[in-house]
Amino acid sequence: MLKSEMAGSDSREIPFSCLYDLVFPSKLKPLTYKSAEGIEPGTVVLAELRKSLKRAVVLRTCKPNPREKIPGTIKEIREVVFKKPALTRPLLQLIEWMAGYYMANEGLALKAMYGGGLFEKGNPRKKREAMALPEREDVRIPPGLLEKLKEKKGFYRAHLLLAPDTAFERTFVKEAVRGEKGAVILCPEVSRISLYEAELRPVFGDRLVILHGNLSRAERNRALERIRTGESDIVLGSRIALFSPVEKVSLIVVTSEENPSYKNEEYVRYSARDVAVMRALYEGAGVLLTSICPSAESWMNALKGKYELLDGAGANGRRVRIVSERHALEEGKAIAAPIRKALSLAVKKGGHAALLVNRLGHSIPFCEECGHVERCLSCGLALVYHKEGRERKKILRCHYCGAEKPLPGACPRCGGHNIKLLGAGTERLKEEILKEMPGVSFAIETSQEKAEDDREAEQKKPKSLFIGTKTLANRPAASGEAGFFSAAAFINPEAALVQPEFRARERVFAEASYLADKLTPGGALYIQTREPALLSHMKGLNYREFMQFELSERKTAGYPPFSKLALVVIPLAVDKKEKPPEINLPAVEDGRLPDVQFLGPAARLGRKGKKALHILVKAPDARTLREAARELLKGIKAERVIVDIDPL
Repeated sequence: MLKSEMAGSDSREIPFSCLYDLVFPSKLKPLTYKSAEGIEPGTVVLAELRKSLKRAVVLRTCKPNPREKIPGTIKEIREVVFKKPALTRPLLQLIEWMAGYYMANEGLALKAMYGGGLFEKGNPRKKREAMALPEREDVRIPPGLLEKLKEKKGFYRAHLLLAPDTAFERTFVKEAVRGEKGAVILCPEVSRISLYEAELRPVFGDRLVILHGNLSRAERNRALERIRTGESDIVLGSRIALFSPVEKVSLIVVTSEENPSYKNEEYVRYSARDVAVMRALYEGAGVLLTSICPSAESWMNALKGKYELLDGAGANGRRVRIVSERHALEEGKAIAAPIRKALSLAVKKGGHAALLVNRLGHSIPFCEECGHVERCLSCGLALVYHKEGRERKKILRCHYCGAEKPLPGACPRCGGHNIKLLGAGTERLKEEILKEMPGVSFAIETSQEKAEDDREAEQKKPKSLFIGTKTLANRPAASGEAGFFSAAAFINPEAALVQPEFRARERVFAEASYLADKLTPGGALYIQTREPALLSHMKGLNYREFMQFELSERKTAGYPPFSKLALVVIPLAVDKKEKPPEINLPAVEDGRLPDVQFLGPAARLGRKGKKALHILVKAPDARTLREAARELLKGIKAERVIVDIDPL
């Protein structure tokens, strides 16, 4: 049926070549407009929408059924913004694929790709300066590895690089892109973009353009303008760089492809890694996924031959020592003696050391007399003790919703004063390190990407010891280079393994691998755990051995890559006057949805403590998954429903 912003009963003859489906960056599906002149798909135009002029993209020429009456009140395209199409045919195909695969609409897909501005002009005031990489030994690429990547140039091909370290990964990417015309390189975090820019800028000069979400709006628009006009054809950036309007792409690179930062959480919940593979397919280009610890899904694709494996890793083993937390508990410490000794020795010799822990704050207060733990009134979760600022203000904070309350002087339940501090966060580790190594210069790096280190931060003194959450492992700390830390420790990683998340083991392994990657030659990674047997797969950090074990566990449980998942989220109303959602799960007994499971609904806490009902849909393949999700949506009556295909 013809889609129009304003459809009336009048009709008249309009040439088919002058009817166009436009996509606005909004929640709307494509709408039909007319024009007195021919316009190519991919062109950015101005058209009236809800009584104001908006930018839109011509998705396609509209060819209605000849028997259908064409409304005479179809609105007219007011202006062509650029004479040349801004979006190529592969990008238009990508819009439609994303809308279909992620169960959204084309307007939201366009908004996720480019925001609401659609190639507005930008005039940034300052020029970017690339950071300089510290000196390092030349990285040797095994013979034949690059040649495999370059085979069948000009056709779609997919490769997975298993890199021994991140320095090798960057060098390989630089050599892979060298000689290409039209390339897109994705990094999961802005700090890694700076490292890659330092590698690529000397090779490509002004052909290289940077594009990521932390740029100002003017800087992003200027970057898009340079790409659209052909001034730059090598694009380096975060997931939004994937949609750069490069006229002809020959290679797409996704570095650290396993990183969860590639998952978009707004408008359309797409995975930039998976969309990169689809764009390469539409472009007839190569796609290179790289990592020192590839995801289980990508590794399985390599085992199946869907991706060609480029093996640069050898045995991929690292020096790891497992330390029982029992030694620390016996001393009343958060850090075991062997680890304290190794960190102190590294600093005394003029090196650097690191402590990784999966918790902010100090600890969790626990009454030994009655067993009481203070919990959040909204979320029901344990509150974490924090010592704030220079005054050391003592508060309890919920890490889900941010609620705070003062630390009570005695147990609120029994009035007892025998309070024990359970576990360790960044603040407690800092406190203990200062007692062990008074005067040491340190920095705290958190997942909020902030750094705080008392007054020393203001003076910008060189730091000897770094304490942080997973950010410390996943993004460059300090110099950001491999070979920076003489000693590093991962404190109680098993805390993440007990979470109800099937990827928990894989993520902990990746965090440890990236932390080990930053060790100097001969440096050691210590893993402190209360359950050494639970972390037996961490010994040596041998990726192949770990993934063989992980895939066997996933297959038994029926989780990806041996199935496909969709998460349907139904936010619960805050206002009690609103009607609660109605949910009727589809019947699977009739055989229409073979091998499909609907798990839930279950109440869960989201960001900032917002409550929602979660229903997990498990299916054997992507097509069956979407059919099952559509059937589920038919039985849900709610104000808002979010569908997340391939959730993290």
